[in-house]
Formats: sequence, C-alpha cells, structure tokens
Amino acid sequence: MRDPQVIVVGGGPAGLVLALLLSRSGIRVTVLEQAATFAREFRGELLQPGANRIFGDLNLREQILALGYVFPPGMDIRDGRKTIRFELPPVFDSRRGDGIMIVPQQKLLELLAAEASKRSNFRLVMGCFARELLRGEDCVCGVRAQLRSGEEMIVRAPLVIACDGRFSAIRRAAGIGVRESSVPFDLVWFSAFNPGTLPDRIHLRIARDQMFVAFASRSNQLQIGWFVHKGKYARLRARPFAETVSHIAAHVPVQLDRTVRQALKGWHDLSLLPAVSQVAETWSQPGLLLLGDAAHPMSPSMGQGINVAIYDAVAAAQRLVPAFAAGASLDEAARTIEKQRRPAIAATQRTQNIITGIMYALGPNATLKFASALIGLGVRTRWWPGCMKREADRLLWGDPRVRANHGPWALAGNKSASR
Repeated sequence: MRDPQVIVVGGGPAGLVLALLLSRSGIRVTVLEQAATFAREFRGELLQPGANRIFGDLNLREQILALGYVFPPGMDIRDGRKTIRFELPPVFDSRRGDGIMIVPQQKLLELLAAEASKRSNFRLVMGCFARELLRGEDCVCGVRAQLRSGEEMIVRAPLVIACDGRFSAIRRAAGIGVRESSVPFDLVWFSAFNPGTLPDRIHLRIARDQMFVAFASRSNQLQIGWFVHKGKYARLRARPFAETVSHIAAHVPVQLDRTVRQALKGWHDLSLLPAVSQVAETWSQPGLLLLGDAAHPMSPSMGQGINVAIYDAVAAAQRLVPAFAAGASLDEAARTIEKQRRPAIAATQRTQNIITGIMYALGPNATLKFASALIGLGVRTRWWPGCMKREADRLLWGDPRVRANHGPWALAGNKSASR
C-alpha cells in the first residue's frame, strides 16, 4: 500500500469503525494499535439502539448477531428483600436491529478489522505504541511509534486521528488539556464464569449508599460491577482481601455468591475504573483530530462510551470523505466535526452527571423510590414528562441521531478492492 492518507491511532470501536468507513470509501488508512491482540478484558460492551442501527446501515447486523450476544429484555432492581422488575418495550429487541445489545467487544473489534482488511487500502499494525507526533511547518504530519520488538516506526500522513482512549498519548503529545466535571463514584469491575442460573437481564442491587450491577456479556461470562465512592477503593485495599470478597458476595444477586468466591482469588482479579467526565479543550490542531474517549473521556453511567465513540466515527467520516474527494481543507473538516459533535457530547455528559449527582445526593434507595414512582406513573397513564422523553432519546439514540446509511462506504460494503 502507498503511504496512508490517514493514520488512526487506536484500534478500539471509534478507530476501527472510522477506518472501515474510510477504507470502504477508497481512502488509504493505517491503524496503529498498542495491544498485540484484541484478546483482553473489555468493559464497554453495551450497544445502544443508535449504534446497533449504524451496524445495520453497514450491512454488519447478521455478522454481529453471530458473535454471540445477550439481549437483556429488562432490569431487576433489588432493594433489601424487594425486587422491582422493569421490562423494555418490544421495540428495543435488538434482534429487530434497533435494540439494546451486549456484545463481546473483542469479537466486535476482530470483526471490524476483518471487514476493513478486505480492502487493500487498509493496514492494521498491532503491538505498536504511537508515542510522538511528527511536525512539519505548523502542522502534524505523522507519528513516531515503537513496535514491541523495540524497533522504531515512522508513519507520515496528511491527517492523524487519535482514537487512543481516555489516557490518550497523542492528546498529551499535542499538549491538549482537558476540562473535568466532578463524578462522585468509581467502578470496581471483574469478570466471572456464568453459571447459567442468572436470567439474561441487567441486575442491580441497592444496599444503602452502594450499588452493584451484574449481567451476562456472553454465553459463558458475567460482568459484575461495584459502584464505590470516589477514592474509597484505596481504603478498601488496606483491608484483608477476604473481607472485600465477602462483602461483594453478600450484595450481588443471591445466585452469584459461590460464583464470586470462585472468581476472586486476589486483588489482581479486581479492576478499578476511575469514573471521569472530561472534554478536551480542543479536538483538533492542524493535521490532527481527536475522537472518542481521546476527545471526551466519558463516565460509565448509562453505558454511553462505546456508543458516542461510534457516533463520532460516523460523523467524522461524513465530513472527511468529501474533503478528500474535493481536495478541500482537512483542518476545516476537523473543526467542523468538533463543532458538530461537541454539543452532543456536552448534553450527554450533562445528563449522565445530573443522574449520578441526584443518586449520590439522595442516596440510591431514595433515588430508586423516586424513579419507580415516575416510571409507575408513566406506565399507568401513558404520560411521560417531556424532559424524560428527551433524555431517554439522547441516551438511546444519540442527539442528534447519527446514521451511516448514506455514503460511498454503503455502496462499497460488500465489495473488496483488488489486491
């Protein structure tokens, strides 16, 4: 392949969706991914209806369904001895192509990489850490990277797109800071073997000022999370590990007591996800664009991170492909992408932070009772406050809604370039 026109740093959902769209549109793109393989633990596996529909637009729905997915038809919330059940409307059945679906992210990334690799203008380099930006006259013109062998790699292109996550090395190399909103909690996560006794629902457990969540992420795996107050995990680590295991086992859904004890053997089995809500001061410099968590690290609240990253990628492709075709300014296209996506991200983060702020101000128990009353009123009367409809629409579909059903990638979806 000739020198790339675009370097994408980071082979996560944003980077690979963007690379797929660009390569299908005839643009030469190289993806640099730090990990040696996609075989690692992921937490962001929940596709909202908006992202699910985008994969349908790209003719990937059947392949994604074949990965092994979980469609949670509802949520069970346990508060003491009482369990409240919420059912999702049938319209959210992901098997219809517009629902909520939990997919194994490793397999999703492998699928996206395989689809992009059908075209000769796509290149994926695994085990490659992009650590430095190359600069020409007043612009970024490539990256200096290091392979796991220690060999240095220099790649040049008219545009570098950072999709390398919340701790983006490219954002730091560019000297771009972030603005932060307060998030009162962190998440402690771990995976466990699915004993097959837990229904394919999202399970929440409220215990005073704490909340636990458990759900199946694939046929033989469970994801279990524990919401803890910001900074509390360091104090937990000072306690005997057995006490922490007993605490978790006592508060997850009762069917999982034995599963938890078998899964947790040491602190290395628990992963801390510090919850942040940040946005980069600027998403672009001449020759550089930030997308996904590199541009706006998201709180895990309401499962938005992977979804807004996918919306970013589609919105970016919709601007960049015509710019390349017309020989127009890529920097102007990058600024337009930021202008388009920044308000949507701000609104989504505001919704996340308001919801978590209310929960931690009132406490999970009071918040649950308040939410139950509102939902019960809506179910009985078919009346929902306009603000609830608006916020639900934003979380489920994105605001504004992003589609990928128009563009050269749609026409090229089932064709492979000659090699």
